[in-house]
Amino acid sequence: MASGVGFACPPLCMGVGSESAVVYRGENNAGDSCDWMLAWGTPMSAYTEIREANHYETDHWNYIKGLLEAKSTRATDTWNGCYSAATIGQGTSPEFVGIMSLDGVISELSAATLITLAADSATEDK
Repeated sequence: MASGVGFACPPLCMGVGSESAVVYRGENNAGDSCDWMLAWGTPMSAYTEIREANHYETDHWNYIKGLLEAKSTRATDTWNGCYSAATIGQGTSPEFVGIMSLDGVISELSAATLITLAADSATEDK
């Protein structure tokens, strides 16, 4: 699905933790190019959204950073026939899981199960 086009925003270190994002480009079933953005931060924040191709070539980092600082550990988005989900675990080295798919290919129940399993596997540091 992804064409290999992507970039990562540099992590922002503020004493503790970091924040970053990556964008992948793929096509929906109609052949339209779309950008899937997955973002994460430590401690424990995850966000995802899908927009038109090239959307992230302009600076949206302050917007994304604000959403990460809201500290949600799960996010999903459906747009233009595309689907994405993101979650992050707990601890000082949490596991981040991002799912990118076409809408309807992966059911909400399947995505929720995968996200829950990923979150459960990323437990507190022992």
